[in-house]
Parts: sequence; structure tokens; C-alpha cells
Amino acid sequence: MKLQRLFGLLYMLAGVAKAFPSIEDVNEVLYKASIANQNTVYGELSIWLSEQSEWMTVFVAIVLFISGLVLFVNKGPIKSVIYAQLVMLVGFMVLLHNSHPQVILLDSIFIIAAILMLREHNKVRCVDPSNLSSKDYENRIQSEMIELDQFNDEYDVVVVGGGVSGLTAAFELQDKNILCLEKSSVFGGNARYCEQDGLKHPTAGVCFQCPVPGSGIDVLLEKLGLKNKWKDTTKDTIVFFDTRLLMSCIGEVSIAMLRHPSALVKPATWKLALILIFNWVTGKRFVVAPRPLGDPIFADLYDFLDQFAPENGKFPSMPWGEECGWSRTEMECLDEISLYSYLFEPEKLGHIPAHLKPRKSFGKLVESAVDMTLRIECLAVRDVSAYVGLHFLLGYLRGVLVTLPGGTGGISHAIFANLEKKSNIDFATRINVNSIAINDDYSCVEFTQGSNNYIVRAKSIIWAAPKHAIGDIINELPEKQLTAISEIAHYDYCLANVYLDRSVMSQFFGGYVIEPYNKGNQLEWCKVGVTLVPHWMDDNYDEDFGILSMLKPIPLKEDQGKLSEVTFENIQSQAYQEIVELLSALKIDRKHVQDIKLWSWEKGIIVSSKGQIKNDLFRVASKQHRNIFFANHDSIGLGNIESAIGAGVSAGNHVRTYLKDIEDIISITP
Repeated sequence: MKLQRLFGLLYMLAGVAKAFPSIEDVNEVLYKASIANQNTVYGELSIWLSEQSEWMTVFVAIVLFISGLVLFVNKGPIKSVIYAQLVMLVGFMVLLHNSHPQVILLDSIFIIAAILMLREHNKVRCVDPSNLSSKDYENRIQSEMIELDQFNDEYDVVVVGGGVSGLTAAFELQDKNILCLEKSSVFGGNARYCEQDGLKHPTAGVCFQCPVPGSGIDVLLEKLGLKNKWKDTTKDTIVFFDTRLLMSCIGEVSIAMLRHPSALVKPATWKLALILIFNWVTGKRFVVAPRPLGDPIFADLYDFLDQFAPENGKFPSMPWGEECGWSRTEMECLDEISLYSYLFEPEKLGHIPAHLKPRKSFGKLVESAVDMTLRIECLAVRDVSAYVGLHFLLGYLRGVLVTLPGGTGGISHAIFANLEKKSNIDFATRINVNSIAINDDYSCVEFTQGSNNYIVRAKSIIWAAPKHAIGDIINELPEKQLTAISEIAHYDYCLANVYLDRSVMSQFFGGYVIEPYNKGNQLEWCKVGVTLVPHWMDDNYDEDFGILSMLKPIPLKEDQGKLSEVTFENIQSQAYQEIVELLSALKIDRKHVQDIKLWSWEKGIIVSSKGQIKNDLFRVASKQHRNIFFANHDSIGLGNIESAIGAGVSAGNHVRTYLKDIEDIISITP
């Protein structure tokens, strides 16, 4: 501010000086310039300006004084004034450097000052968002529970956990008598949505991979009438590149462009280069670019990944099976090392077969993109195994992502709506399961709802809650299975929904943020950096209202638990800072932000680390025990809806077989 006011004062004095020829004679300056600039491309312009010297004196004096006044009082279109001053200073240097060489030094000082002022004004400063109406995490606010007058004494199946895994298992068994128990106020788990002004938006899961034909999720969506109802990333997607990161990798970018000359003939490429330089000089935080413009940078990575695409017969599927084209030995080789070592430390790949090694080295921008992709599922590039990491890169970076109105919540809502119509299926929320006693023919499930205690018998039980919640509820699981369960890691994450009074980014599928780690930010462990999704491309919604969902995963082990240690206001303020910076890059004013609602999910997402697939950790943890079956995304080792649905389908099929075997035994018993 001191620098701005100093130069504002200097501009005002320069404007006043134009009225005193004894101080600065503009007529003489322009006349000398017209003589010195003869035979130059701007010679005729210099002559014309000299002929209009009286008017030019008045004009320049007024412009200098008013622009200086704006800087001094720090009000009005300050940045526009600074840009105009820069243009004027450059014009002075061009016109006067032949006749008055000293103008180069003098105006260079003013240009440097203007750039410093622009950099200061381009720093996004957030006001205190205390005017936002949301004051607590939305999923900590209890809603009305689903309460039944009484439960049946016996069920074919009791499903513990009403997330998408439990709902899917119930959907597969919907002809059976089923009781679904959920600890929270609503069903859906991490796949839920809310409505605001009639617009559906997710409260956790946002996107999923375009379903592989014949997969569990593909078949389920077809049964629900949701197949091909989604929007996908073939629609335009944008990337928010951190300006300093992109400039620090300019060599990597240049080499990539030279290797792909077709990119150099695109006007958009040169436009982006100019914007990058301008933003770097003036201190703007982000450079916004359509995703395809970055394809040359990631071409080597894409080429390497494509050999493992599902259609090529060698896809690192989860869970692993020989039908995916990977031998057990190949899978174990890649599950033993981190994805970081696999892609960025070639000296550590001596034991990896040649046909599995990356063919080329990758740079810093590729590393940042890989890091961003993994963060979507709370994974860290230095911790996750190369095998699991490849699976995610193929699906989330190279593959096609899709979304429904309401995100993944659109799937769980459709399942629940179908099941709710069935008279043979009961639901209850805000349930605490106290114990499960396993007998030869049935199990007894003891649970409470409010102040009421219940005991029901079940021919079979599907445990669809996270396995770490079992504790002493099932007290006879084998020691090996309990040990495996204890080694499964569940990480925290948070989601911020930003409510705006106008539609934003509706022409895009979404936006990705690629930026370096900022050690100076105390809340860096809970930053957006992942995906920015416009809501919700619902063809039936035409109101001028917008919601942006920002995933805020927490991918590092040492940061687990911090979400419960900081206040809601801290996280909301961080989200406000982030969204203002991103909107600023899109030239959208912060005044359009009406509210920011947050959902926190402590231990909400499974995280797989090196060696766990090789050691069959998730298979052991999910092994059937008598009439107890397991269904959850932590049965697969991936924190995505595909895994949750796959686990639900598998559990449903096993339970159906188990119940049929019981019926067969009863039917042949004399």
C-alpha cells in the first residue's frame, strides 16, 4: 500500500507538472520525438502527436492525475488503472527513447512498480466468511430416524450397514425377508445427496468410472434404469494449473510441445503461453486451460498406461484374479513397491520384468497430475502400491469418469427407493448393534434404537459396515481374520459444497486443480486440489443457481485425526479461500458465494498400502465365518463405489447360495 500511494502521488505530481512548461514542456518533447522518429514505423504517429501537442498536454495531464488519485486513495478500478498505466508507459518508451533516452530508465522504474502493485492486488485476500449461514458439519446434524413399531422375530437376512454395499446386497436378495440396520439418520453411507432449490448434489461420492460392460455396477445401473443416464468427461473439462508450478516446469512443457508439433499450430497453445507469462509476471495464482491442451505433456504417461487398458487384456483389476491378464508373480512385483518408485525412481526397478517397466522418464508436472489423481481416493503416491496405483490412474486419469444428478448418491437413492416398496424388507436408522451371537442354525442380533432394545434372529447376516467397527460385536472371528481387519486403514475426508446465486461452469464436466504442496499453510492437509464439479448438468434443471462440490481428502497417514481437532470454522474458511481463488481464475466475483456446507467423514474411506494385495489382506479380512458374510468397499481394498457395489453383489450371491443350501438340507431331512 505504501508503494502504491507513493507512485500514486508521483503520477499526480507528473500530471500537475504538465501544466507548467518550465517544469516539463510537452510541446517541445513531442516535437523532438517527431524529428528523432523519422523513418521509423511510428514516425507518422509521432508527427501527428506533435501537431496535437496542446490537446495531448491536457489529455496526458488529466490521465496522469486521475490515475494517480485512484492509486493514492485506493478506490475504484485499481487494477484496470494499473494496466492502463503500463500501456501508457510502454507507449512513452517507444515514442521517446530516440529523443530522450533517459525515459527508458525512468519508465522502467514505474513499470516495475506497476508490476509489483499488480502482484499485490492479484493476491486473493478473503474476508471473514462469518456471514455464511452454515455453522456445523451437515452429517453431524441428526434428522428424523426411520422407526418401526416392531420388528419381526426372524429374518432370512439382517444387513448391518446401510451404505451402498449393504443396499446392493439387499437389492440382490430382495425376494428374501430382510432387515436393514443403519447407524446414521439416512441410508446411503458415503453415497448420498441432498437437494437445494430443487438441485440434487452429493454429500460425499461425486464421480465414478464409466462402467465396464458386464461388471457389477454396470448390471446394477441397468436394473435401476440409470445406465447411460450419466454425464461424462468427454464433455469439456478444465485444469487449474498453479502458475509458479507451470513456470518451474517450462522446460518439461517445451520439450513435450516440440515432440508433438501439431500442438504448436494451435492458436490456443500460444494463447495459453501468453496467459502463463502474463500471470507469472502479475502474480495471478492459477492458469486455466482446457484439459486436452495438456495432453502433449502427459503423452508418454498415457502411452505407457494404454498397454494396461481393459480392452488390451492386461488390466490391473481389483480384486486381483488371473482372468485380468496379470500373473500372480507380476501382481506381487508391483504390489511390493510404491507407485512413486515405479514411475519416478527407475533405479529401484531392477527386479521388475522389462515388459512392465515404464518406457520413458516422467517429469514434475506428470508427478503432480499423478498425485492429484490419487488424492481423489485419499491415496498418497509414495505409499500406495504400483499395482493399485496403476488401477486408479487407468480409471481416473486415463479413463472416462461419469456422474449422475446427485453424484453417486443418485445410485444409492435409486436402490433404496426400489427396496422401500417391498413389504418383505424392513429398514431402521440410528441403530446401535450391541452383539451378534452365532448359533448353528441362526444368529441373534441385539441392537438398540433410541431407548428401545431389540433382539432378532437371522438365518444369515451381512456385515456391510466398515470392518473396524466390529470390535466385540462378533467375538468369535478367527484370530487371523481379526488381525487382518486391524491392519486395514480407513482415512478421513471432507466434502465442501459451495452454493452460488448463479450457475457456474455449467458448460464443463468439472475442473481439476494441479498445485504444489504449500508447507506454509497450516490446513494444507485438507485442501481441495482434487476436483471441482459443476452441478449438476441436470437436463431437467433450468434455474440460475449453482453448486460446486470440492473434494477435500486427507491422503497422508500423519494427518489422520486432524479433521476432528480443528474447528468447523477453520475448514469452512479454508474452503472459502480456495473457492475464491478458483472463481477468481474464472473471473467470477466472490460475491456470488452464498454459503459453504461441509460434510466430514472420519475413517470414511479405505486406503490400500504396499503389500496388502500380495498378502491377501482383504480376502482374509472378508472371509465368510459360518453364517456371517462381509460386504463393504474395504472387502476389496478400494474406496470407490465400484468396489462397494461389487462387494455387495458378491455377498448377495454367496448368501443366496447359503440360504438355498439350508433349504435343501431341510427339504431332505426326514
